[in-house]
Amino acid sequence: LIAEPKSKVECMNELEIKLFIKGLQSEEDIRIKTALTTLVMMGLRRGELCGLQWEGIDIENETISIVRSSITIAGYGVITGKPKTDTSTRTISIPHTLTVLL
Repeated sequence: LIAEPKSKVECMNELEIKLFIKGLQSEEDIRIKTALTTLVMMGLRRGELCGLQWEGIDIENETISIVRSSITIAGYGVITGKPKTDTSTRTISIPHTLTVLL
């Protein structure tokens, strides 16, 4: 078996991220604003963001615990389980600006 080469992932550079976050400041829907800001600022995978629950957010200590991931599978619906890898389960510090938004 020959493994398929992984496709190259294109990421935003620092300037693009700053412009994106600045653009989100005018977003009226707090759900979109909060989700996309969290995704970009924390570098989470989409499934990790979808699996995030309020009990995993510690406002006082400014941390987020990534302990689950959610995906949608056609014909089954939303499936929630452990993150992609063992090292994906983690607690990370969040910037104060994100804490205020949350």
